[in-house]
Amino acid sequence: MSSYEIPRDHHLARYCAPTKSPDKSLFMPRTETNPPDVCLSWNWLELFDQGERQQELDMIRDTFDKRTLKPDGKFVVFRIGEVVDIMADATGCEITARFKPVVGNVSHAGLCGYDLSDQSLLADMADEIAESVSDSHVFRVGPD
Repeated sequence: MSSYEIPRDHHLARYCAPTKSPDKSLFMPRTETNPPDVCLSWNWLELFDQGERQQELDMIRDTFDKRTLKPDGKFVVFRIGEVVDIMADATGCEITARFKPVVGNVSHAGLCGYDLSDQSLLADMADEIAESVSDSHVFRVGPD
């Protein structure tokens, strides 16, 4: 499938397992990262055009293998433009959010454009990035 850039004012969500700090797992790759297409796997919320954040997250939750999601896990949501700017400043790379649907995950997207050598830098910066992004939110997977 083809990919295209997602608007900067849209949002991406990423699942964080309960055993990992959301800050520390945000920038760890989960998908195959073969250059030149190095991307971090996220999900594009506005693809579902629901207007309500929880409804969009519910639709993303439905794409996950139920064994993967834990009741005390979390989805972290970022405004694309803010996190892309922070990543670009940290790496010196042109970072973009790209819509990259895959079988079984129609909202799959990636933060793309960094070099594999930047991975440890991004992981070290995860706390700062999570604190710096003003429109970041954490949503529990299970009931409150």
